Amino acid sequence: MDNLLLALYAVVTFTVMLLPSLELLGGGSAGTGGLYLADGALALVLAATILWRRLRWEPVGGWLVDERVETREMRVVSTTYYWCWTLGGREYEGGDLMPALLCAPMSRGRAHTLWVDPGDPSRLLPPSWRERLAVYLLWAPVVLSVGLGNLGWRWEPGMRLLSLMVSHPLESVLVLGTTAACVELWWSRL
Repeated sequence: MDNLLLALYAVVTFTVMLLPSLELLGGGSAGTGGLYLADGALALVLAATILWRRLRWEPVGGWLVDERVETREMRVVSTTYYWCWTLGGREYEGGDLMPALLCAPMSRGRAHTLWVDPGDPSRLLPPSWRERLAVYLLWAPVVLSVGLGNLGWRWEPGMRLLSLMVSHPLESVLVLGTTAACVELWWSRL
């Protein structure tokens, strides 16, 4: 299910990015602020779904059984990881398709924490949930701000911050690095 949602979101995002370009090439005006807002809202809904599952579902010990790498034209396109876990004396198996962009190496023979639905232990929150959550949470502000900008809304503090970052690049890099370190610390505790 999560793989289907990720694929659906990729198709929606690609369509949202492609439609304004085609409209502008045809000589029309791109009034697509609403499309960008819908794409950003969808990203936030998918992120909330992942977080809700992570907080409500049970952690279980699982192990990597197999992995299959799909390549096209000498490039890795995706990797499917197959997992096995035991809950209540019963063994379950599930797969997690990870696009190459999200692919984090997994090691066999090492225990991994998997999150499963207590009502239906065969449902697995893919171990790539952190990467998926990062994609949704990093992309949502971008498309939401573009959508709001297309609708004519300008956030003055944001514009001042942007001009301050351009005029003070060294301090901006230090602040961004500190912010990234704090996010990484928080992220590792999830």
